[in-house]
Amino acid sequence: MLSLVIGSRNEGELLQRTVEGALALDPPQGGLEVSVVDDGSVDGCAAFLEQPPWRALRDRGQLRLTRHGQARGVSAGRHRGAIGCRGEVLIFLDAHLTFPQVDLWQQVERHFAERRSDLLAVDCIDVRTQSSNAGHVYSSKRLCHQATTWVRQGVEPISGQIVPFVNGGFFAIRRAAYEALLGFPLFLQGWGHEDRYLSMLAGYCGYRCMLDQRLAVGHLYRDVMPVHADSSDRSDVADPWPADGLPPDLQPDYHHANTGSPEIPRLLMNSLRCGTVLYAPPVFAQLLEQLRCDYGALLDPALVCLEQERPQLRRYGERLGLTPERQASAMEVFFERFGPYLPMLQEARLQAIRGLSPTEGLVAIEQQPLVIESLSGDDRLHYCCARLYIEASFAYDLQDWERVVRCLLQLLSHDPDYLPGLRMLTIALRLLGRRRALRFWLQHAASVVEAHRPSQGPGPIRGWHPAASNPYLRYLHWTEVDRCVWDDLAALEVEEGNPLAAAPWLLKLLEQTPEDRQLRERLNQCIPPPPSDPLAA
Repeated sequence: MLSLVIGSRNEGELLQRTVEGALALDPPQGGLEVSVVDDGSVDGCAAFLEQPPWRALRDRGQLRLTRHGQARGVSAGRHRGAIGCRGEVLIFLDAHLTFPQVDLWQQVERHFAERRSDLLAVDCIDVRTQSSNAGHVYSSKRLCHQATTWVRQGVEPISGQIVPFVNGGFFAIRRAAYEALLGFPLFLQGWGHEDRYLSMLAGYCGYRCMLDQRLAVGHLYRDVMPVHADSSDRSDVADPWPADGLPPDLQPDYHHANTGSPEIPRLLMNSLRCGTVLYAPPVFAQLLEQLRCDYGALLDPALVCLEQERPQLRRYGERLGLTPERQASAMEVFFERFGPYLPMLQEARLQAIRGLSPTEGLVAIEQQPLVIESLSGDDRLHYCCARLYIEASFAYDLQDWERVVRCLLQLLSHDPDYLPGLRMLTIALRLLGRRRALRFWLQHAASVVEAHRPSQGPGPIRGWHPAASNPYLRYLHWTEVDRCVWDDLAALEVEEGNPLAAAPWLLKLLEQTPEDRQLRERLNQCIPPPPSDPLAA
């Protein structure tokens, strides 16, 4: 038997369409049951299940409904929806799916009957654009699991490949494996993390996730997560659970220490909880570095909450058999096996290298690839530029100006408008005495600054300026780079005997700081005084 678990929060008519579509497919030989979880909805999306045809299915036990008076989040909702499920395979579905293959359930049943894997991922086609994920593997960009990515392997559908993660839109897992993993964790709040967490935990425990993109569902991808109104304070209501189904006590209730502290983001707490269970201390420290950048001072109260919850997480890990030693070894095996599919590892290593001394850093950065094949588009570009910039920074500290120039010219061949790279390059060129190249790159940097002024204002340039920031170079804010460029151009003109040509650059500086007396003196020195002899005039 297959057990479908469909969670919904304010999905409107999409929930009914998903349930109807799932039941309209050719049934599997072992039968099908459906468990619907209404997670504190206020839009009446599950009201159709009170109508006679659906009520009859509920009375026969083929369909069960669980209503949460208060929203519990995706992970807890799925955990509760699985209680009582009798199928040998559990399939967790989003409430906004379509089903283009009429024999889907039969093929999924065959997959698990032949014991090809313990978890199964399929192609989730975007119903808006009809674009497929064929040839791509689902993954995480960062250790915190707050940014997903699709790692490109080719253009043809992937079939029979063991992968690190199963996409949560269609998450199929053998019941025995799900029970051994204690189900979806109750410590997660809201949405996010649950699919990659349970997939990764499965890998730690020796279970295999397989991708078969010959199988497909349609999925409604949302550009922005909806904001839900608070549900009213109602009691939970659930149809009876079959006695021979999954037991309700896989995990004890979890106390969230951040309850009543809305200023602490749930995603932040989810990342900390997942990291506590999954990562050995050195990697957990890298996770904290990421979260400090993302959340700043909010990380401090979140860590206080984590310490309050740590005994619960420790007991949870002990039930899974994840001793510190096994956690570390399982993590190492997982990272070694799936490294090419895990851009989050290279990103974390890049940040760790930044903390080394210049001499150690140069040795380490040379081992870091220039390109991460598992990244694409802007992510690949930003990583490559960050990798080159870090190497140039170490060389800069060691005063190896030739190496600085080589690295930054390569960087600028990828992103010619990156102002911190332009700034460091011009410093190195000045120290090397390459005045012609210095003039060229200073003028280019000035044109980049000017191109952004209509949208960014008169300056001075601050952190997160679009031409001065890179997501892989956290904490790097070369502020007032516009002033540095203009000042260098003015100085260059004076040095080369063209003081009048320095005036426009000094005027730009005075536009930002009109009370600067030293600038005014420099400007006066660049402009020749009017002739005193009227006849000469």
